[in-house]
Amino acid sequence: MNDSAGNRHTTRDQITRRAGQIARIVREDGTRGLAGRVLRAASRRLDDPSGALPVRAREVLRAGPLTPMPAGAPGAPSPVGAPELETPELETPELGAPGAPTPVGAPHAAVPVAAAEAAGPFSAGQAVPADASGAPAGGTRPTVPAAARDDAPLVVNWVMTPPPPGSGGHTTLLRLVEHLERRGHTCRLYFYDRYAGDIRAHTEVFRGYWPRIRAEVADATGPMLPCDAVFATSWQSAYVVADPRTPGRRFYCVQDFEPLFYPAGTESLLAENTFRFGFHGITAGRWLAAKLTAEYGMPCDHFEFGADTDVYRVDTSARRPARDGVVFYAKPSTPRRAYPLGLLALEEFHRRHPDVPIHLFGENVTALPFPAHRHGVITPAELNALYNRCVAGLCLSVTNVSLIPFELLAAGCVPVVNDARHNRLVLDNPYVCYAQPTPGELAAALSEVVGMASAGQREERARAAAAGVADLPWDAAGTAIERVLLRELRGVPAQRASGPTESAEPTGPTEPAEPTEPAEPTEPAEPTGSVGSGGPAGAVRSTGSAGPALVGVPGEVSREVHRGAPAEAGVE
Repeated sequence: MNDSAGNRHTTRDQITRRAGQIARIVREDGTRGLAGRVLRAASRRLDDPSGALPVRAREVLRAGPLTPMPAGAPGAPSPVGAPELETPELETPELGAPGAPTPVGAPHAAVPVAAAEAAGPFSAGQAVPADASGAPAGGTRPTVPAAARDDAPLVVNWVMTPPPPGSGGHTTLLRLVEHLERRGHTCRLYFYDRYAGDIRAHTEVFRGYWPRIRAEVADATGPMLPCDAVFATSWQSAYVVADPRTPGRRFYCVQDFEPLFYPAGTESLLAENTFRFGFHGITAGRWLAAKLTAEYGMPCDHFEFGADTDVYRVDTSARRPARDGVVFYAKPSTPRRAYPLGLLALEEFHRRHPDVPIHLFGENVTALPFPAHRHGVITPAELNALYNRCVAGLCLSVTNVSLIPFELLAAGCVPVVNDARHNRLVLDNPYVCYAQPTPGELAAALSEVVGMASAGQREERARAAAAGVADLPWDAAGTAIERVLLRELRGVPAQRASGPTESAEPTGPTEPAEPTEPAEPTEPAEPTGSVGSGGPAGAVRSTGSAGPALVGVPGEVSREVHRGAPAEAGVE
């Protein structure tokens, strides 16, 4: 083939690939999603060099100095000739407990809304002057005045990227927001779109997929109204919150270690710097809390992951087909979910078990090296039905664990997870099958789960696995967030941090869930057969140590089911 013919062939392939990408975007995100991608691509080409970053230069330049690295932390300076220090293994305190850490150095301002309004005539949409928020000249971080009343509802601003359908990280955040609203607190959402997308379009998507959230929505690049607390929810939004003009005490809801989302470079450095902004961290799971405290000196509390058992549960109906397949959480656009490794493992598994159906969900994927049922993006109800058809689910997490293993367990499907400390610390369950992150080991683990029991024993094991997460309600995470806020802002001890009572007649467009009595935890069934050691009979090999008890009040209020595609921990 001559050069001219080869170039034409290459160009034709590129056009075909690009047409397929455009069709996928339109199918999954609609024409608005395609327009947003075009806008971002144009911004990267036409803007200044900093325009390629997912945060605006003005936010980065306003962020101010970083807090010192703790002694002994990786990268921290040490005296010449001093021996290297070993980083201690830290146990993070329970949320709201006496003696829990307070922010390093001078904390940010927490201006009670009543005090802020008394300080001057602020109207909706008007910026809060720097001196009115308590920030002295030069951007130095101010002190924290005490709120006037312990029982007054809080006003909490949340800064986040616009939530797209199916984003697990946003789903977790909005569960926390919904819980605070049900407790009588006021929340506001500030969407940060570095590419200046249409805030009305973002709001329309948000209202459609999370209809029970009553919070007002505004543009994070504009003025922010006074509040008691303001949350950063990703490294990009942390730069907005770090602006000295931003009102309220600064908090940081960290769901994953975002510097690892990028190759070593500007983005990873900018993401890592946010852990030294002096915010008070509240993390998803204790692995992140221990890591951020030990390596960056960031004061942290944590909440435990929940399982949405209103949606994900064992189907006991006679119409359900027998469990006979395996399912894989396929996210090629998210490197930390190790999609290529999963394909290699499933290719080897199919060679060993050619008769076992393989199902993929998460994204629409092509060119698989084995036969499979490709489901793409599906609703939670459809996903629960899929889980109930499968014996095992392959779910890989290179950073913080996703929500998928908890959903699998709730539906009675055994998760096969890559063995790693960060996964075991968060996902400590005897029905999780941990395997070394090699194709052969993962395939062997899937084979072990599939071949370990008869159909009847599989159902017994499914019920036992579901019972193991029955006491992990998301309301416990919301209660934990509220307790930290009341402790940090009001000095309310853990035993008093109950907050305002839930409103029986909310002013928003939807009615809140009715309070329910705490459910008695069910005893897991005693399945027959056993694999590995440690844990109940029928449990697969999971040798991690027991994690801390849940903080909060399980079953305090019933949960609402959010629409959208399957949820996971990190903000995608």
